[in-house]
Amino acid sequence: ASKQEIWHLTKLYWYTVEFGTVQEGSKVKAFGAGLLSSFGELKYMISGTDNGLLPKFQQLNPFSTLPKMSYKDGFQKTYFICSSFTDILSKLQAYAKSIEQPYVTDYFKAQ
Repeated sequence: ASKQEIWHLTKLYWYTVEFGTVQEGSKVKAFGAGLLSSFGELKYMISGTDNGLLPKFQQLNPFSTLPKMSYKDGFQKTYFICSSFTDILSKLQAYAKSIEQPYVTDYFKAQ
């Protein structure tokens, strides 16, 4: 993978494993470790700030350019959402398959 692809994978990790959300019916639920480990971030994700600032929710498209990762500014400005864990898995697998691998990573294929 190129340096650019590795950096993009880092952002995908940030916006899924750390700050991922999933749609369940009419509710958006947190599953990312960064969300679940921070009461303030979780509260912001659910209801915004006391002064009315609300987060944005955007469908995850792993092939799209993702915003800069930043935690120094307080809470995330945008959370990426998927319709299910199966949806997340299939999107991330599709992206991973698109990355050129100049070597074989599957033990059974190498034999």
